[in-house]
Amino acid sequence: MLILIAGLLGSAVVFVAAAIGWQARHAILVQAEADGVRIASVLAQTAAVASTVPEEIEDVIGRQMVAEALLTAHLFDIARSAGIAPTEVNARLMEISARTSISEIWEVDEQGDVIFGSVPDLEFDLQGERAEFLPLLHGERFAIAGPATDRDGEGVLFKYAGVRGVS
Repeated sequence: MLILIAGLLGSAVVFVAAAIGWQARHAILVQAEADGVRIASVLAQTAAVASTVPEEIEDVIGRQMVAEALLTAHLFDIARSAGIAPTEVNARLMEISARTSISEIWEVDEQGDVIFGSVPDLEFDLQGERAEFLPLLHGERFAIAGPATDRDGEGVLFKYAGVRGVS
């Protein structure tokens, strides 16, 4: 009888341990699945946000560049009103280009002739890549901010902005 009780007790312990083990395994699998769904959801949301960030950053940079272009247009107007020689203005523009990340600063007239500029002897071709400035020169638009592009094929991004004259 003692052997029967010990056998039944051992069987009960094995059965209970197996049931608890199976239940623990099932609970772990359910929790892992729920965690996987949460992680996938967070990753999907992150990917959705990350895909909009470059456009938003480019838009913010473009607006800032338009503000800088407007300030520069006003400074050009002040320089003209004060009778400052174009060579002096150009020297200052070259210094600004040398000391900042602004590689080119210029003002052109309706024909595309450079009035002030940080690049000596710049030919401003209104037919080629700079044709997008025509609406500014004709007074059809107030400002433009172009997309960041690899202008010279060297892997360096170039972005431009412009405003029509203020005088």
